[in-house]
Amino acid sequence: MNTNVQKMIHDYVNAWNENNLKDFKNAFSKIWNEEATYIDPQIDNIKGVDAIAQLAMSSLEKFPGRRFEVLTEPDTHHNVGRYNWKAIFSDGNTVEGFDCFEFDNQYKITKIVSFF
Repeated sequence: MNTNVQKMIHDYVNAWNENNLKDFKNAFSKIWNEEATYIDPQIDNIKGVDAIAQLAMSSLEKFPGRRFEVLTEPDTHHNVGRYNWKAIFSDGNTVEGFDCFEFDNQYKITKIVSFF
């Protein structure tokens, strides 16, 4: 297992657990390429640190107290990978999903495709 990739993914998932827009931007800027894109079943393609930080803020506003955890360590080859995660909501309900991702040689995410 590449520990740089493992750290990048844990930092990415932990970035979703911040509590305000400034902290979201700060956390994502460390592991999110400025041209990176994100897409999931409910969100069209978004691009950049500001957009992913705003998405995380909107998620927190919609689901106060929600938290995210890594369920499986990243499985990678070349500069692509996948891992499973879990969202835990304040009422105790959970949602599990997985992300496919691409990353650059500086271990910054360049693309996330999320499934849940």
